[in-house]
Amino acid sequence: MELGEPSADALKREFQEEIGADVRIVRYMDVLENIYTLKQQIFHEITLVYEVEFENDHQLDFESFVVTEGSKQTTVKWISLEELSLDETTLYPVGLLDLIHKLPEPVQPKP
Repeated sequence: MELGEPSADALKREFQEEIGADVRIVRYMDVLENIYTLKQQIFHEITLVYEVEFENDHQLDFESFVVTEGSKQTTVKWISLEELSLDETTLYPVGLLDLIHKLPEPVQPKP
């Protein structure tokens, strides 16, 4: 997020910048707070979690995306909730999978 930028606007901007996709926010879900150590340094992370949908459903047809952040590119792919539940799968932020499973209206994949 940029200073003074609402989180919902930052989310939409990041999707556009990183994968060239427009999204609409379905709902705000929750906030997750994590304190963790990385390379002997303590970090404090606050994550606002939203459910989003692609404005153009053809984005769901891609098995993977190239994410561009500055000069760095990373390939990401869709993962099922079942695969995310496996012990060998790591999902960040910590607590996100539990949040998804506890929703009164669970997130469902689009047909």
